[in-house]
Amino acid sequence: MPDSKFPRSLIHRLEAEEQFPLHALDAIRDLRDYLDRLEDDALCRARELGASIVEIAETTRKTRQAVYNRLKQLQERQLQQEALEEPLIGPDPETKQHP
Repeated sequence: MPDSKFPRSLIHRLEAEEQFPLHALDAIRDLRDYLDRLEDDALCRARELGASIVEIAETTRKTRQAVYNRLKQLQERQLQQEALEEPLIGPDPETKQHP
């Protein structure tokens, strides 16, 4: 899950939009990134807890295909991340265990 606390500094930057529009635009981008990560985490967690693709699609007002594709992307990203975390040295050919 992204930071456990909502990034209130982004809200403060948004509130100053009239005086500092470029700061507000930057904050909007950062807030979108934060909300995307939060949505991804909630999507995966809902699925882990047994929510169906249809239930998630209805809740998020997306198509079942969009939800399925997003979950697939997230799963592939997780697998890539796990592969990067594995040791570079393979298992011992005789024991089939990692050193």
